[in-house]
Amino acid sequence: MILPPDYTAEDRKAAGWIDQMAGGGMEALDSLYGLYHRPLLGLFGAILKDDFAAEEVLQDTFLRAWNQAGRFDPELGTPFAWLATIGKRMAIDRLRRQRARPAIQPESMEHPEISEDNYSGDARERAHRQLEAQWIRDCFSELTESQQEVVELAFLQGYTHHEIAEKLGKPLGTVKSDLYRGLMHLRKAFLDGND
Repeated sequence: MILPPDYTAEDRKAAGWIDQMAGGGMEALDSLYGLYHRPLLGLFGAILKDDFAAEEVLQDTFLRAWNQAGRFDPELGTPFAWLATIGKRMAIDRLRRQRARPAIQPESMEHPEISEDNYSGDARERAHRQLEAQWIRDCFSELTESQQEVVELAFLQGYTHHEIAEKLGKPLGTVKSDLYRGLMHLRKAFLDGND
């Protein structure tokens, strides 16, 4: 696999793991998951507004990446962008299916004696997720206004690069550059925050 010269050391390592996955390397899948699961979970959570659904999409993303590892093309983007695109599409599909179905009343509403507050472990997990979500919002606020706009349109609203360029009246190359730089900044912030 020939890698683009602008790939970082991390991109090269992740691309190597994807290549190993294509050959059946399960350890490579574990390594890739360990590297990217947190930022991807935050991204999918922002799209879906549902922690459980975001976790399901995260798992499905890595399953699909395992099955399609041989189709990864480094010329089309970084490993992180590839995974984020796979998951973003799945998250958006999930939202569309949810909108097409009527909402089902949660069990805790049918049985008020069963509530989330009865589970202290759930409360700790929610608090942890809230802190993580705040950290993601803080990192997002460090992006330029143009980067924020493009990342939000692409990953939270599901627009394609061409649709974003048309909507914003910007050249496609500018949209792709803003998206790439924004994602790289978010990834760096994540990696720096986990040293």
